[in-house]
Amino acid sequence: MRNDNATITKYSDGATLDNSNNVIERMLHLPGGVLLTKRAAGDVWSYPNIHGDFIATANASGVKLGPTMHWGPFGEALTAVPDNSSLAFDYGWHGNNQLPLEHQVGFARTIEMGHRQYDPALGRFLEADPIEGGSANAYDYVNASMKRGTRIAEGVPHCAHPVVRTHPATGRKALYVNRLMTVRIEDMPEAESEELLNFLFDHQEQRKFVYEHVWRVGDIVMWDNRCTLHARTDFSAAERRLMRRVTILGERPV
Repeated sequence: MRNDNATITKYSDGATLDNSNNVIERMLHLPGGVLLTKRAAGDVWSYPNIHGDFIATANASGVKLGPTMHWGPFGEALTAVPDNSSLAFDYGWHGNNQLPLEHQVGFARTIEMGHRQYDPALGRFLEADPIEGGSANAYDYVNASMKRGTRIAEGVPHCAHPVVRTHPATGRKALYVNRLMTVRIEDMPEAESEELLNFLFDHQEQRKFVYEHVWRVGDIVMWDNRCTLHARTDFSAAERRLMRRVTILGERPV
């Protein structure tokens, strides 16, 4: 919900309402990632690229509206943003995944990702995502080594999540901790937490559970982060190493 001066606008699943709960527009997500915004003033069609970012809009007659839009790798708008929802609340970067961008003048632009806000200018979430009884994740993506820490360094982004999660597609349980990124189990004495985590780490790192990939030019490797750990082996700093990595947006682990 947004309050812009005297206007209160409410955003629900697939619709925008005014302060009297009247529907002022509807959003329909169509095959191929296209978004159709139904408005009294005229329909707006939003078209995504292969990444799911809306890069062009058109009116009901198919006439393109404005220039082609471009987005940076972290979601920052490099050009104008599309007008496919009411006020300064539109769908752009990852728009076909229904992640709205708030871009009100005078405020930092943020992308709504579930119940958290993501700042594309910083390339990070604005807050942690604590889950009671979870494990504290404290991986420093800038300065981290391969050695597991036992404390969360000041200023390092971290969050809490379940030790065991349920896969949303299969319903199977999976360990959601690992030796590099998990510091402790919350609400448990430190010695007990350390003993239990080491037991879980040793279990999941058994050779019978490991697949080792030997890279060749042109290889594509895919894995499910919800139930798979991954790590690289060391390589010579004198060797040239070029990889392109894509991470698909996931859901909140439960």
